[in-house]
Amino acid sequence: MRHRAVSRRLRSNEADGPSLQSKTSDGERWAYSAAPEGKLTWLYDFDAAGRVVKRTQGLTMERVSQLKNGQTKAEVERMIGPSYWSLRYPFKPDEVVHVYRVDDAALPMCFYVGYDASNMVTSTGMQEEIRSSLRMSRPC
Repeated sequence: MRHRAVSRRLRSNEADGPSLQSKTSDGERWAYSAAPEGKLTWLYDFDAAGRVVKRTQGLTMERVSQLKNGQTKAEVERMIGPSYWSLRYPFKPDEVVHVYRVDDAALPMCFYVGYDASNMVTSTGMQEEIRSSLRMSRPC
């Protein structure tokens, strides 16, 4: 399957096309995120001729557990895809936190990645997703 065929098929599900496109040593990687409400990010790797060589679910507990301080934002996005949204905490004004939604077996989880001004990971964290009729904002 080539870029156009994958793009055409995926665009029927994803109106805006890939959430993220990046060059790799062998070709390209496209990330299709089901955010904001979805907990799936499909990563498609293409070879230099534009053929799909691999399809991977990015948002898994195994993949998020491999992230660590000192990695770049680009490395994180290559591993798990783009984030659900981002925020700044008042007590850490120099850190931008990117938020992901991940399933851990039956429990929906919120996964957080903090970046400094140079887009290096400074912190990660996880908590159970909070969903209730009392909370009208984002679940994470």
